[in-house]
Amino acid sequence: MTKLNAGQSKAVSYTSGPLFILAGPGSGKTLTITQKVLKLIKDGISPDRILALTFSEKAAGEMQDRIEKHIGVGTGITVSTFHSFCNDLIREFSLDLGI
Repeated sequence: MTKLNAGQSKAVSYTSGPLFILAGPGSGKTLTITQKVLKLIKDGISPDRILALTFSEKAAGEMQDRIEKHIGVGTGITVSTFHSFCNDLIREFSLDLGI
């Protein structure tokens, strides 16, 4: 966590429930979320139980690459954009949704 500032370190260390990070462009959101995911895995959370969402495809791709560099490919972790993840849910459960 040497690259993280105080706010980022606080977000990575936070353990009291879901975490929502809202910050401007270039503020280190992708780095922070990546470090948070790696910390969760280090703390014993199975990668297939982690969902990391972001708005841009670029950030999702970077996050996925950075995480896989540390834990390997095919671990079951879900890194996606909000839109893509919701689209996948709609496709998977379209009959249940009545569409």
